[in-house]
Amino acid sequence: MVFKGNLMTLLEGQWKRVSVDLILYFCNREEIRVIYSVFAEIIEIKPKSVGDYLGKPSKWSSWVVRKDTKLPGGKFPVPYPKNFKSSKVIESTEELIEALKAAGFVIPPKPEK
Repeated sequence: MVFKGNLMTLLEGQWKRVSVDLILYFCNREEIRVIYSVFAEIIEIKPKSVGDYLGKPSKWSSWVVRKDTKLPGGKFPVPYPKNFKSSKVIESTEELIEALKAAGFVIPPKPEK
């Protein structure tokens, strides 16, 4: 197979996918919600694009929530009961990075251009 695209675009896409999956895995494992804007900032996308990166509504994607309601929004309107076991909601990028580090996670370094 011959790749006929921009290698950096491919690497960026892979980096974002790994980062998305890692954050969702972390939130599910730790039972912590994170607001859309923090999720978007970590993977360097616009908050309105978060739904595209979350994929189909699922228990994992329901950990990403609206800031005003602390509930899933947009095409992810159904929270799961597990989402309410803890009142913890991460509302800043720094807080998410610290929580990931404390839990032993590392967001993969972004590919250099």
